[in-house]
Amino acid sequence: LLESHAGRPLPVRASVRKLIPAGAGLGGGSSDAAAMLVGLNQFFDLKIDHLTLRSLGQTLGSDVGFLVEAIRGTPSAIITGLGECLEPTPLAHPIDLVLIFPGFGCPTGEVYRGFDQIQRGSPAREPDLSRVRALARQFPVVPTEPFNDLAAPAYLMRPQLGRLCEKVAASIGRP
Repeated sequence: LLESHAGRPLPVRASVRKLIPAGAGLGGGSSDAAAMLVGLNQFFDLKIDHLTLRSLGQTLGSDVGFLVEAIRGTPSAIITGLGECLEPTPLAHPIDLVLIFPGFGCPTGEVYRGFDQIQRGSPAREPDLSRVRALARQFPVVPTEPFNDLAAPAYLMRPQLGRLCEKVAASIGRP
């Protein structure tokens, strides 16, 4: 992609050591792509501005453009469309969280297909941006406030994930 944009070969051989499990829903592959775009731009002094780099990243995946911006210092944003609309949204305070890796993946493509199945026949729903903005300003975060529109489709695609979430919620006394 960068060779095509720069109009010249970029003699590089890269190896990526992954620390985020594949299929974890944490943008591991996308962050790898963003890091390569930013790194190669700097290494070869391509002078590609961040908006162009972000746009190039969008061609690789919906969240790559945001992750280009995250590397550049915008770690939180409200992202809409297919990832191309980015509204930097600083959090009121850092958020502490616990990640649980269940030993199985939940591939993004499958989850979005599940989302489409759930939405089929329903009127298109616009994101509730005011709710998201309010959540970003909230501190402390009320445990029942965060939401994930992709949770139900993920549970549809991987029922064991839904069971695990129920088990975790019960073990910490949350609904």
